[in-house]
Amino acid sequence: MEPISGRADLEQRCVLIRALAGREKVPLSEKVIRCLAESLHGPDSCGIKGVLVRFQSYASLMDVELTEYITDRLFWEEPGFCDSFVKC
Repeated sequence: MEPISGRADLEQRCVLIRALAGREKVPLSEKVIRCLAESLHGPDSCGIKGVLVRFQSYASLMDVELTEYITDRLFWEEPGFCDSFVKC
């Protein structure tokens, strides 16, 4: 069982990532948010911001609107898309 302080810290990281993604207009599923929060990258780090920029770049290049479905597919299924993150 995870200690209460660890769980609270993880939840705080999730809140920060959720807010950053919202500000950048990148819809993320709770599963992706959780994986990002559990990574070694800080919630407001260049690593996480880089993932959000990759999502935005993909949408721009493909001329599609980002949805949770698209970001999930890219994050979990596209080889090399998020190499800096260990898949949860």
